[in-house]
Amino acid sequence: MSMNDADFKLILSQFLLRDETSENPKIHPQKIEKRKAPIQNNLENYITELINNEVEIDLSDYKAALKQLKKMKAAEYDELVMEIVEDYELLNEKKNKVFPSGSTPYPEQIMNRTVKEITAEIQVTSSDDLNKRERKEQKAKSLLADFSWLQGKRKNEK
Repeated sequence: MSMNDADFKLILSQFLLRDETSENPKIHPQKIEKRKAPIQNNLENYITELINNEVEIDLSDYKAALKQLKKMKAAEYDELVMEIVEDYELLNEKKNKVFPSGSTPYPEQIMNRTVKEITAEIQVTSSDDLNKRERKEQKAKSLLADFSWLQGKRKNEK
């Protein structure tokens, strides 16, 4: 049974990426240069390791990918790797168009904001009095403190 190209590319890309768990996956330049044999060995070792460690995962796609990789000629493999590289470059281009650098606030950016910056964004109308503003500032401080405490707790768990 031959697997479809998308699944095959996905499995092979796991062995070509710098960090496959990254939000912004990038192909490792040195791994592009590798011939078919080292990647094939990495895939075989990965399957063997999962089996030896008794990891309960469906390995049928990995085994099918290994079988398909073994049947490929070196030129076909090189062409496939270039397609994977182009796919990831296209993905990054599209992502940069949708989310230009610095356009989307991430938790780190939000955490770096001060209470004054957050409360300055709250528009004060003529009906707001000093007590309401102080309650809003206290609430903002409380939320930031809770979030900071939670971030610290997560770091300590690691």
